[in-house]
Amino acid sequence: MDKEESYLSNWRQQLDEEKLLEMAAQRFGTQREAIRKLGGFENIVYRFMRDDVPCILRVTHDSRRTASEIEAELDWMHDLAEHGVRVARPLPSERGSLLEKVETELGTFLLAVFEEAPGIRMDGKHPGWGPELFTEWGYVTGQLHACARAYEPPAGLPKRMGFEMNIFRSQPIPNHMPAASLIRERLIRIEEQMGALSKPEGQYGMCHRDLHHGNFHVHEGRITAFDFDDCGYDHFVQDVAMAVYYASVMPTWTEPVSDMKQVSDNANRFLEHFMRGYDRAYSLDQASMKLLPLFIEKRRCELTMILLEPWGGDAQQHPGKREWIDRNVDSIRHDQPCMILDI
Repeated sequence: MDKEESYLSNWRQQLDEEKLLEMAAQRFGTQREAIRKLGGFENIVYRFMRDDVPCILRVTHDSRRTASEIEAELDWMHDLAEHGVRVARPLPSERGSLLEKVETELGTFLLAVFEEAPGIRMDGKHPGWGPELFTEWGYVTGQLHACARAYEPPAGLPKRMGFEMNIFRSQPIPNHMPAASLIRERLIRIEEQMGALSKPEGQYGMCHRDLHHGNFHVHEGRITAFDFDDCGYDHFVQDVAMAVYYASVMPTWTEPVSDMKQVSDNANRFLEHFMRGYDRAYSLDQASMKLLPLFIEKRRCELTMILLEPWGGDAQQHPGKREWIDRNVDSIRHDQPCMILDI
């Protein structure tokens, strides 16, 4: 069992949550009774009030992220907030630190607290899902990139991670999932292409890398971004690709769109409004935009791999999800894209 598998399978079952939260309450100036669990998978997320301000506590085991990686994440988020970008600002502990470490017999837990993003999540079923939201989504993304271009970590602070090969590269493929080998081979080819790309000035830098509609709230038409756990150095078009992919394929999380014509129509309508907002804050050159299909295909392959087993099972129980898996596996096998973009 490798480090990541051990982290996922073991520490949650053995964690003395009460003791950890008592220490978290002391470090961040609240009462243990005020902290309520929200959920989470790779991290555990809680909510509490401090000085009448709603706050989010994120608990990370150091087998998931190192302290220096999280410090780099928090510094960038702080820099974005200082420059007026609407992000869930990290908040200091009682001793003025953005990151608190709690040592336990299970290893080190890394604690960070953020302002709770105001508003609500929106998806394709919400009446506000449309051009105005898409334009705002693009504008916030452009703001992130405009600030990222000028961002330099403070002296002595490690930089956030950059391009990484996919997590599926070294994992064994179960015998009952032959399609996984096909998807992994496709991912490796895509990543080899990406690894050979140049990194033009102004088109590469710190990115959120996961800014879909599950990772921002909307309040009075304004977006506040959160969950920067995957942020790192990448091509700026990566953030555009994530937005286009999720808005067109997963406008609602439980009802994925399988038909390529519908996905393409969704994507082109979305991209028009998204880029209208993005161009108000920043600009991608044509060479970067031409890479958009490549980055979208990477996300499609990754998500198909992740959902292959949970969604590819009983067709009677999950017919729409099973259809989505089958269509994606078939199109990956025949080297067909999931959408056609007018770019």
